[in-house]
Order: sequence, then structure tokens, then C-alpha cells
Amino acid sequence: LNDYELRSFFSLLFPAGAETTTRSISGGMLALLEHPEQWRRLRSSPQLIKTAVEEVVRWTPPSVYKRRTATTTVEFCGLTIHESHKVTFWEMSANRDEAVFNHPFKFDLARSPNRHIGFGAGVHFCLGAALARLELKIVLQELARASINFELTDTPQWVPNNRLVGISKLPVKALPAK
Repeated sequence: LNDYELRSFFSLLFPAGAETTTRSISGGMLALLEHPEQWRRLRSSPQLIKTAVEEVVRWTPPSVYKRRTATTTVEFCGLTIHESHKVTFWEMSANRDEAVFNHPFKFDLARSPNRHIGFGAGVHFCLGAALARLELKIVLQELARASINFELTDTPQWVPNNRLVGISKLPVKALPAK
């Protein structure tokens, strides 16, 4: 790669990793606040951390959709997609697909299997997936270990973006664990 291509690549890579992970963490925190039984479950069963990370990514994928261009004409689910047509793939919807997930609208930290596509798939699989999983694991582990609970004190504020979902403000209060 030449210098321009390298700068362009890293200009995309660094914010992509930071924005998506912070959005998953805040979305995961909101999910735990909205499902306190799952928070209690995680605190009492730290072995759930690995499946909890995957459920947070399934539940709160920061990327809403991807758009691709068909390189050949194909039949898919009874529809013809012609070469050069644009195809939009909705990750949030796919992660709630009843054909793939039992009880897809239930936030379940022990969900297994969890074949979500929060990190994409195939040649478009997220380059930073391992780092994102590690960051989520550390955050969830440390919060679960701490002797605190959280309470939502106001309405979360969402980032006004139709491509990446995220919370810009999550007002919480830390309370002693019971």
C-alpha cells in the first residue's frame, strides 16, 4: 500500500474499533439495566462472561446494516438479485431471526448456541472482533466483580445516526450491592 492508502486505512480502522466497542459496551449496560435478572445472574455466575459477551454483541450490534453490490445475478429466497443491484443486509434484524434463535427477543446471557452476526461474516468479518470481545469481557468482568449495582436515573440519549446505533449519554447511579 502506498502512504495515502495506509493513512486512509488507519483513518477508518481506529475510529471503527473505538466507536463500535464503546457503543456495544453502553448498549450492553442498558440491556443489563433493563434486565436486572440477567445482571444478578452474571454477578452470581462469572462463568457466563463468555456467553454474556456474545449476547451483548447480538443484542446491541453497533452496525445497523451493510450495503453490498451483487457481482452476479442470483436467485435468493424466491427473488432475483441482478448483477450490480444494491443489497442491504440488516444485522439487527438478522440477530433477531426466529429461524436462527430460540426466543430471539429475550436477552439471555447464557444463550448457546449464539450464531449472531454482530461482527459480520466471511470476508467481511470484523478485523477487531477479538479485541472487541476482550474489551467487553474485561468491562463485564470488572463490573460484575465490583460490589455495586446500577440504576438508570434518566432517559438514555441516542446518537443521531442511521448507520451506527449507539448511546451518547447513559445516566446511571452506582449503588452498593445487596
